[in-house]
Amino acid sequence: MGTADFAVPSLRALAQAGHEVALVVCQPDRPKGRGQQLQAPPLKAAALELGLRVFQPASVKEAAALETLAACKADLGCVVAYGQILPQALLDLPRLGCVNVHGSLLPRWRGAAPIEWAVAHGDQQTGVCVQRMVYKLDAGDVLLSRSIELGPLDDAPSLHPRLAVLGAELLVQAVDGLATGALQSQPQDEARATYAPLLKKSDGELDFSLPARKLQDRFRAFRQRPGCSACVQGGEPFKVTRLSLGAGVGAGAGSLLGISPRGLEVGCGDGGSVHLEEVQPAGGRAMPGADFARGRHLQPGQQFVLRAVVP
Repeated sequence: MGTADFAVPSLRALAQAGHEVALVVCQPDRPKGRGQQLQAPPLKAAALELGLRVFQPASVKEAAALETLAACKADLGCVVAYGQILPQALLDLPRLGCVNVHGSLLPRWRGAAPIEWAVAHGDQQTGVCVQRMVYKLDAGDVLLSRSIELGPLDDAPSLHPRLAVLGAELLVQAVDGLATGALQSQPQDEARATYAPLLKKSDGELDFSLPARKLQDRFRAFRQRPGCSACVQGGEPFKVTRLSLGAGVGAGAGSLLGISPRGLEVGCGDGGSVHLEEVQPAGGRAMPGADFARGRHLQPGQQFVLRAVVP
């Protein structure tokens, strides 16, 4: 059961390992793009390439959906970035229950966006887990986990495919271990649980009252999803597509300090600064920050403000 790109390596790995995939369950096709044409989710496309049967219920809680799933008589349910909450009736259907591939080191970052929130908080380590599923958000016992170190240049877009492949490897190990009964699980420490909620457009709004490195961490986390944005007082919000740390010392938070080939240098809350190297105005193309500044006649001393979400 899965929908997003993150699930594709797991499906391919299970098929390559020789396991019989009785059914691939995905979210329904959704309209996308300017033409709003129906587009199949990535996992459906991968399943059809492998010649597997696909099922796309609007809700897995409906009786008809549960009947279809029960008819598979599956030994195990494997869930990777599916996007629906599974009812207890579904969790109980497979003989060995259901397992989930989760993109964090549980119990840290339970929830919908673990990779982004790990980066946003400046974590120096993250990873992936395979856990037994229970009817509580990412709270089941952990079967397997693997950690990776996070460097200053790592960001959420680069981590997604990396952790997806790592999760696929762990999932195959978990399925093999459950099949033989050799795999033991470890309960999570509830006292250490943190949560990674669904992303909102406002999460990507650049708040220059934050310390410069914290702002850079949030850019690394949110630059692709939901996207980062900023706004000069009196102007229209624009997207920020490339950002780097500056060398500002004692700079005022949100103040435009200067314009150079590196872009717009903006002061942050700790007296440091960041460079908005590349930006994209609403409805336009990405361009160097310096070109944007010249076109908008921006001057040092102007102030950046919040409420800068680009539609």
